[in-house]
Amino acid sequence: MFNRVGRHRRNFVEACLCDGAIVLGYGSAGTASEALFCLYLGRPVVVVGAVGENAVRPSSLYQSAKDRIECPTTSDLAVDRGIAGAYVWAVAAESGAEVRPLPRDDAAAKKVVTALLNRIGRRRSPRLDIDNTIDESQWGAYVGTCMPKAQK
Repeated sequence: MFNRVGRHRRNFVEACLCDGAIVLGYGSAGTASEALFCLYLGRPVVVVGAVGENAVRPSSLYQSAKDRIECPTTSDLAVDRGIAGAYVWAVAAESGAEVRPLPRDDAAAKKVVTALLNRIGRRRSPRLDIDNTIDESQWGAYVGTCMPKAQK
């Protein structure tokens, strides 16, 4: 799957593999796409650092992400449908990532992680057996299992 997904489109698969994300700072199109795809899939995202609330809204993340990953024009792979769906969703979505100051010590970092884990709770994404997932159809099926949970 990664061969056909290619380059930065793998960021959607990576978003499917996580239950939540902590983003250290913000600025690159790659980071924006990963955060956007996590939000689209309903994963909580916390951005730590000096970042404004508007920068982590889905519409702002989309503006950066599309510079790195073009909107797919075909939908034969679940990852293409996911990217296209995230881009459509981002234009109208209201809530974005949570922003917190960069932790200055271990205790503050632990609070960020604990708060994220509490938001995730028992909602876990389906787990992929990576050792046995070796072909495109298995990767596609896995990404497809994540799609029903995506924002509408």
